[in-house]
Order: sequence, then C-alpha cells, then structure tokens
Amino acid sequence: MTHEFITDFLIGITILIPSFIILAFAQTKFTLWFGLILFSIASSVVINVINSFASKYGLQSEKGTILGIFRSLQALARAIGPLSASFGKI
Repeated sequence: MTHEFITDFLIGITILIPSFIILAFAQTKFTLWFGLILFSIASSVVINVINSFASKYGLQSEKGTILGIFRSLQALARAIGPLSASFGKI
C-alpha cells in the first residue's frame, strides 16, 4: 500500500470518528447537518481509497470481476446493516 493510500485513509477515518460522535449527540438541526456533512466527506474518502486498494489485486483480466464482487458486498452490507440494527439484539 502506498503512502498516499494510507494518508488518505487515515484522514478519512480521522474525520469519520468525530462525525459519528457528533451525530450521536446532535440535538439541533445545525449539529445534525454538520455531522452529516462530515460523515459524507469522510465516507467518500474512505470508500474511494478502499476501492482503489481493491483494484490493485488480481490479474488485469480479473479486475472487473474483483471490483464487481467487492462493490456488491459493499451494497449488501449497506442493506443488511440497517436491517439488522432495526431488530436490535437477537
């Protein structure tokens, strides 16, 4: 992994953590919007870095398959995460 990937990933995570905290304790619209803006910036940085890192694996002829599976798993996680959280403890 190159230094740029690590730096961008750490910047994204560094912004992502406070955004979760801000969203958890938001009591006004401004605080909620501020947390959502931070979250969207951080998640876009982190997701793009992870996708770029995933594209480094596999042969040239396999990259479409690898990235397709990777993106499908990301979409599945975005669907299952809220669903499982809505049921609470099982």
